[in-house]
Amino acid sequence: MISIIIGFVSCKKNNDSLQYPDSIEAGETNGLGIRYANISNDTMFFTSPESDESINIDINGDGINDFVLLYSASASSSHSGQYKAIKPLNGNSLAIQNSVGHYIDTLSYQSEINNQLTWSSEKSVLSTSDQGLNGSYFTGIWFKVHEKYVGTRVMVNNHTEYGWIRVDLNNEWQFILIDYASTIGYE
Repeated sequence: MISIIIGFVSCKKNNDSLQYPDSIEAGETNGLGIRYANISNDTMFFTSPESDESINIDINGDGINDFVLLYSASASSSHSGQYKAIKPLNGNSLAIQNSVGHYIDTLSYQSEINNQLTWSSEKSVLSTSDQGLNGSYFTGIWFKVHEKYVGTRVMVNNHTEYGWIRVDLNNEWQFILIDYASTIGYE
């Protein structure tokens, strides 16, 4: 009986022996240590008079949700507003513009995602808007942004996995998840 247990334990893959890439480029979809997921445009739409939707993302495919995309909107004859944000789960982080305000940075194709970015483990805003009889305001740097990338950082067994989430916010009344990728451990 003891030899069977020893044999089983010795066959288990040792995550400490895996190598982890120390960066990823926004839009990078293949290569050693890259896991890519093509979503085919999972869209959260506004449905009148109120919408409150979310999408969970397991960016590295380990069976644990790492981030949740949040979208809420409302409209009436005198007011309309929308809120788009991403919440890191389990101590994970998002690349933000700076440490004040927790606004998610817009990364362009092939931007380097690594430890040099500013990171936050707090829920962070992509964009908000409020339009009413007394005027309009917009916050965040993602207002009507077409296909940009969000930098992600996930901690797994004392290793850092960098990644990206590509979204489209070109239409104020929808939030489109296009695809995402992450570095993962490899032998």
